Amino acid sequence: MCGFIQRITDSPDVIALLEEVGLTQTIPLFVNESSTSNVINFYPAFGKVPERQITNLIVSGDSTIDATWWFDAKPNGNAHFLMKPATGALLIGAVYRRFSNGLFSCAVVTRPPVEGFSQYHEKSIPCFLPHNAHAINAWLAADTQGSLNNEVEYILNNPRIYTDLEVTRVKTFKSAEAIGEVNVLKADENR
Repeated sequence: MCGFIQRITDSPDVIALLEEVGLTQTIPLFVNESSTSNVINFYPAFGKVPERQITNLIVSGDSTIDATWWFDAKPNGNAHFLMKPATGALLIGAVYRRFSNGLFSCAVVTRPPVEGFSQYHEKSIPCFLPHNAHAINAWLAADTQGSLNNEVEYILNNPRIYTDLEVTRVKTFKSAEAIGEVNVLKADENR
C-alpha cells in the first residue's frame, strides 16, 4: 500500500491530528521537510532503492527519523489500491531499526484484516492507531520499556480503522494512476 500526503508543514489536518494526540512538540522537527511539489510520494524503497525514505517517522514524543522501507516486495497479479483519509489525517503504527552506521529502516506493523478491508488486501491491515493522546504515548513508550503495555496489546489484538478511508484502484503503486472509482471504507464505530 502506498499513499500521497501533503508536506506536514502545509497540512492543517496533520497538524490538527498531532495536536489531538499530544505530539505538537514534533511539529518543529518537520521544518526541514522539502518537496518539489505540494505532495510527497511515500512509495517505499521497492526495487532496492534505499534512498527512497519515509521522512519524519515519529519515534518518540520529541524526535523523528528518516528510514528506508525495509521490505522489497513484488506484487504477483494482485490489484493495487491507493488509500488515503477521506478527511483529516491518520496514524499508522510502525517499528524501526537503527543500524551501526547511524541509518534507520522501518516497517508498518500489520495485523489480520478487519471486515471490509480484506476486499483490498486479504492477508493484512496496517496497524492504524487511535487518535488518542494516551494510546499514542503508550505506543511510543513501548519501545523504551522493552515490553508491551496493556494499551499497546489492545491496539495490536483489536485492529480497527479509526478514520474513513478513500480507496481507489490504481494501475501501479508507483504511478498511482486511477483505474477505478473512489470507494469509502468507513471507520469502525467502536473507536
